[in-house]
Order: sequence, then C-alpha cells, then structure tokens
Amino acid sequence: MPKTPTITQLISLPAPTGGRVSPDGHRVAYTLKRPNWRQNRYEAHVFIYDTRTQQTHQLTRHGSVSQLAWLGEETLAVLREAFEGPDDRGKQQVWLFEGLVGEGWPVTDHETNVWSFQPFAEGFLYKAAHPARRTNTPRTERFGTFRHQERETSAHALYYVSLPRLRDYLAACDQASTEAASKQLQRPVVDLSAIFSEPRTLRRFEGSSTGNTIYLTCRVRDDLVFDDDPECYELRLDPEAALEAQLRLDAEPNSNGDEPTVDHLGTLTRIALPPGSTLGPLSPDGLKIVVERRLRDRYWYTQPDLFTFDIADAQLDSDDLANRLVQLTHGLDQDPLEACWCNAGVVVWVLEGTRAGFYVLGPDAPPRRLDLGQTIPGPGFHANHQGHFCFVGSDPDHLDEVYTLALEDGTATPLKVTALNEQVEPFEWGTVETIQWTSRDGTPIEGVLRKPPGFEAGKQYPLAFVVHGGPASANREWLLEGVDRRYYPSVELASRGVLVLKPNYRGSLGRGQSFVELNAGNLGVGDLWDLESAVDALVERGMVDRDRVGCMGWSQGGYISAMAGLRSDRFTAVSVGAGISDWYTYRVSNDVPQFTDHYLGANPYENRAIYEKTSPISGLSTDAPPMLIQHGEKDRRVPFSNAADER
Repeated sequence: MPKTPTITQLISLPAPTGGRVSPDGHRVAYTLKRPNWRQNRYEAHVFIYDTRTQQTHQLTRHGSVSQLAWLGEETLAVLREAFEGPDDRGKQQVWLFEGLVGEGWPVTDHETNVWSFQPFAEGFLYKAAHPARRTNTPRTERFGTFRHQERETSAHALYYVSLPRLRDYLAACDQASTEAASKQLQRPVVDLSAIFSEPRTLRRFEGSSTGNTIYLTCRVRDDLVFDDDPECYELRLDPEAALEAQLRLDAEPNSNGDEPTVDHLGTLTRIALPPGSTLGPLSPDGLKIVVERRLRDRYWYTQPDLFTFDIADAQLDSDDLANRLVQLTHGLDQDPLEACWCNAGVVVWVLEGTRAGFYVLGPDAPPRRLDLGQTIPGPGFHANHQGHFCFVGSDPDHLDEVYTLALEDGTATPLKVTALNEQVEPFEWGTVETIQWTSRDGTPIEGVLRKPPGFEAGKQYPLAFVVHGGPASANREWLLEGVDRRYYPSVELASRGVLVLKPNYRGSLGRGQSFVELNAGNLGVGDLWDLESAVDALVERGMVDRDRVGCMGWSQGGYISAMAGLRSDRFTAVSVGAGISDWYTYRVSNDVPQFTDHYLGANPYENRAIYEKTSPISGLSTDAPPMLIQHGEKDRRVPFSNAADER
C-alpha cells in the first residue's frame, strides 16, 4: 500500500551527482551520494556501467568522490576524500583506478586538499593551496587570526605531476633501505603557477590535448569582489622538461643567494580579450577555445554569450582579437550555464522555464535543441569529443536517474543507466505540475506546484511557498529537486495536506533576458508581487485557504520570505534562511558588494532611498506574523549581521 516516506527515508535515498562517459562511449562512471549514518556525513561512491553488457559494478566503497576523469577505457581517475575517523574530514587527493577494480592508488600527496584536477600530457594538472602561502605568516604575525579583507595574497597554485616519473619515484621509495632515505627522494611535481610574478586565484584551467599548452582564467585575489575583472592567459610549455628542470633546481639549492628563475616553466602570455571575458572548453582538435562574456553590459543580471576564437590568435592585441571572436549564441535567449565541446559542436545546458534542455551551437547554424522527450536534464552533464553524453535527468513522475546518449545523425535517444526508482515504488509523493498566474503588473509568472496525495478539486488547502535563492536560478519540474530532498520538507508538507509552491519569480533564469532583469531596481518589491499574486490566483481558483499561507527560503529566498513577513498581509508564518534584512548592512559587510550596486542600480551613498525601499526591515511592525530566522554564524555571503540587526 502506498505510503509517504519519512524524512529519514527521504534523505537516505541515493542521489546521482554526475558522471563521465568514457572516450569510446562504452562505459559511464557516475557517483551516487548517500548518508553514512555511523559517521554522520554524506558520501559519494563511484559506479561503472557498461553499455555493451548493461552491467553495473561499484568501484569505490570508502571516502567520498567529487570529480571523475577517464584516462582511457580501462583507467579512471577520481578526486576522493579519504576519511580517517568520524570527526576527521581527511584530505582530498587524486586516486587512480587501473583496470576498474580494486581500491586504486593515490596519485597526489599534497599537504592540503586538492581542489580539482585534469589529465594532461603524461600525467595530471591539479589545483591546490600552496603550503607556504596558505598559512600567510606575515598576516598572522601582524593581525593574528583576523583576515585582511581584499589584501590577502592568493594561496592558489597549479601543479603538474608526471605518471611515469611518479611510478619510478614510488618504486624507488619501496627500495629505499630506510625511511630517512625515502624522504630524500623528490616527488615528481612542479608548481607551474610559479611563473606568475604575483600569485593569482585560478578560476579555471584547461589543458590542450597536445600536452603543451594550458589556458588559464584568473583573478588577482581570492576575494569575489575581484571576480568581475578576470584575466586570461596562455601558458606554452614542455611539461616534462619543466619537471626535469625543477627537480634539478630542487636537488641543487642556490648557494649564491640569487633569485630563482622560472624560465623552465614555459612562456606565459596575457590574452587580450575584452573586459569580463573568461575561457571555456577547447575544441576536440585543440585549435579553438570558447570565450564567455556579457556582450550588452557587465551587470550581473545580464545573460552572457558564448564566442570562439582560434588559439593561433591568442597573441593578438585587444582590438584585433575582439574582432575575431565568433559568436555562438545568436538566437539563444537563455543563459548557457554549462558547456562541452564535441565534434557536433558546442553543447550547452540551459534552464527553460520549469524545464531544461541541451542545445548544440555552431557558428553557421541556429541553436539546435536536443529532443529528450519528457526527461528534464539537470546540471553537471558531460560530453566527450565523439558526442557521447552522460547526464542526470528527471520528470514530474520519476526520481532523477543517470542517462547516456550519443549524437548520431543529429538525433539523441537517452538510455537510462540507473534504476533508482525501483526502490521507491511503494512511496506516495503527491503530484508535481507547472502552474501559471499573472502578477500585479501584468507579468506572467510560473512555478512548480506539489499537490497532496488524494488532492480534491474545490477543497481549500493550506499553502507553503519554498522560494529559491539567486535570484538567477530556477525550480524545475522534477519529482524531487535537491531542495526537496535535503533542505525543505515539501513531501512531508504535502502528505499533511499542504500545497507546496516553488515560484520562479521575476529574475529567475529560463525566461530570457527581459524576464531576468525585471527585478533590477525593484528587488523584493516586484518579487513579492509575484508571490502575493500567486496567493490571490490560487484563492480565486478555490484551492487555497487565505488564512493559512506560509513562506520559506534560503539566501535570496530567505530575503523574499522576510519581505513576505514584513511587507505583506498575505502570509501567516514565514521562515527566513540566511536572508537579508537590510541592504545597507549587507552592502558594507558581505563579500560581493557589487551585487547590490548592480541590482539596485547604485551604492547606498548614492541612493539610500532604493536601499530603504527594498529592505525588509523598513517594514518592521508589531503585527508581523511569526518568523523563524536561521543563519550561519560564519556566513560571508550573507553575514550574520542580517539576522541580528537591532535597528
């Protein structure tokens, strides 16, 4: 007999978190995240699916994996955090599984976590904190435990490790007669980012298939206030020669006191792209690269466009290079959130209202949407050069599953790799559907509505809003999104006879540029109209009890919930998660002050009135509904002062 899952059962469900398809498309490696109740944490393990045998086997059983990369059909590299005990987070390092069996072996042994990696040349590139810079001794000596905001030198570093040399090194360690002797051996790793005259924060690195060029997108410091001014570089090098030279330098310390040279690390060139440009994936032949930039202006609410240019032109000056950029996104009025480059073209994942889709882009053809039927793809997809895909998808009636497909003759037919829905057949989830309504100013708005099991037309139900953050995000028409699984109890509320509405309010993605910018200069005000109009529309349809309406959300969703509690008479209870109470307090204390400058059109010293108009606390009164405030004490994006404002 169908039953509603408990919260414990809900958060225990395995969730696919992404995958990678092998070079010839015959295998899919994917991760499933599930709780480890004994250790009180979530862990993601790797599974391998063979499309020829349709068999699956589990590859990892310990630790938690966050990144995958194939080195051929029989070898998989993973970024895995190995735990030592229940209270030990462990270190995240690159592990190699050869033959797709066994527990693998660690390729890196960095002092700190490895943040990301990529196969390159005869080994790997990996990004991690530089051990000497991460401690920042001068800062600590001067300021103690305080952080010097916007003045910290970045600890980011990019390393190269050679697999053949690493095997030789490990064999030599095994043959060393003593531990002291093994410690005298040099691990074959070189810090390529030492070529910068000043450290840079590495936003992205992309190594060429030829193994002699790396493309870097950086910013001058870690603080996100510098993120609007990225720098792009081309590093040309012989990685094996650079490593050999570095090992010689390390073995023969400079006794003359001269500054060490970095000539062996290659040639670094700043690519003179237009301001705000960032680099994306390389073409399969390695001759072109994707560039992302906001073409109209550089406001955060402006959707970016994608371009390509020939890497042979990377040495050109700014005017010549800008004229050689070829736009790919003509005719695509959506934000290209993720991109991969395969032989068929540049494939992007975009949100489309309460759905999502893949588009194939090329310079000489309009965007071509792949027909996936009713399946709605999620983020984190991968496409190899041959056009074999791996992605996570769902729909209103099924939990998310892992799919694979191949682009052949312009068609795409998804093949389901997992069977996660079989374990939840006894559960009752209610029904999920997209609804539309008209906001106060005539703007069409839509959202994802979950109806209780056994919903009766004509009956009035309580209504609870679950409001997404961003605002540049959107809810999809999935049976269970991440927010339903682990953050807000949508299924439990529905099982108790509550309608749950996740609104894609103005400013959400998936409706084009004109919709994204509707809340610019109108934050919270127009957004609240959208929620209030939803209440009125559902009351008019005879579905909602006007006296039992609640609102909850996190970050931007928490801010809108605060507006609902303090600026509206439609709501009887609200929950504010990491919400903004006062934009002025937020502007002077958070790590992205440019957010308010862009969305409110001015800083508070230029136009304090717009900050007052759009701040929930300006509507504080004694007749506000009950309000639950939840906030992280160390939240830098929305600092705790927004929960403790005592004005």
